[in-house]
Amino acid sequence: MKKLFALLLAVLMIFSFAACSNKQDDGTNLDDYVQEDEDDITFVTNDKGQTFHFESIDSETVVLTKYEGPSAPHDVEIPETLNNKTVAAIGASAFYFCSAIQAVSIPATVESIGEMAFAGCSSLTAVEIPSAVASIGASAFARCTALTEVTFAEESKLTSVERYTFEGCTALETVTIPAYIKTVGTCAFFGCASLASVTVESNGENGVQVIGAQAFHNCESLASLTLPSTVVSIGDLAFHGCTDLYMDGVTCPAGSYAESYIRGLNLGETAPADPEETPAA
Repeated sequence: MKKLFALLLAVLMIFSFAACSNKQDDGTNLDDYVQEDEDDITFVTNDKGQTFHFESIDSETVVLTKYEGPSAPHDVEIPETLNNKTVAAIGASAFYFCSAIQAVSIPATVESIGEMAFAGCSSLTAVEIPSAVASIGASAFARCTALTEVTFAEESKLTSVERYTFEGCTALETVTIPAYIKTVGTCAFFGCASLASVTVESNGENGVQVIGAQAFHNCESLASLTLPSTVVSIGDLAFHGCTDLYMDGVTCPAGSYAESYIRGLNLGETAPADPEETPAA
């Protein structure tokens, strides 16, 4: 009986092997029947040919890790969800040197922007930081040479402008730093050659406390500067190379640390008259 059972099993195996062989011979690929699990999706391409790569943070949120788009100038609207998960972060270097992007819309769901996330986006003209953003990494918008406007939300969890965040944004003309910011990091606005006006806001006891070394180094067009009484530390060379900055362009509370620091820079009282604007005798 055992021998008969073994014989029947062997025959079945032979027929099964033959069937598999025939399946391969007819060119059918079993992979054609395998459907990708939605959890394995790692990128989404929209109808504009813009591709958003992402990774899961947890079961409900994702981080946008890389963007690929057309080579022609275009705008980008970052989606609030990818694969039905909330976009909670923009990862490091996600838009690094995407030089064709002219405008970007960051959704209200984003809570963090990684280091160098938009660095080198040389056509980007304006950026608005949503209120949910609690952190922006170093050099996040560095070398965005067409950037003329940076807008911070009226209320936010953000507490610092990190080192080199806007370094080399040579078209940036005016910046208002809201009272919820406590620290302006080292070289945060280094080399913003067109930056003519900087207003550091305060609200009672809230306001910037620390301005890092070389924070506004070589902002050679800076002529209007407002600093609050909340400032208690300004690093070395913070305003070095600000050749258009004079005492009559600086506003800060009498007796404050900021006033003492500015006085110590030995700035001229008033800017010299422009020869072209001086009336002929």
